[in-house]
Amino acid sequence: MGIALVTNAFSFTKITKIKSAIKALGGTTKAVKTIKKYYDEFRYNGFSRKKSISKALDKASEGLSKSVKDALLDFFNLTNVVANCF
Repeated sequence: MGIALVTNAFSFTKITKIKSAIKALGGTTKAVKTIKKYYDEFRYNGFSRKKSISKALDKASEGLSKSVKDALLDFFNLTNVVANCF
């Protein structure tokens, strides 16, 4: 029971961080468009997919705390995408 409570409390915290990140980025649609725009720019300039994703996320999420940014990456499962890109 204790583990379930701790796990759920963490999830609620993460959800709050995700909501604040999306709001800070101007909403879901705007956030995705911004990330895609930066990704395309970095790919055009010769960066690998992994580096382009990483740099685009960093650029789009400037001003957000690291914990909020990490929660957002985990929510969209982009941490695994970045880790598995070649």
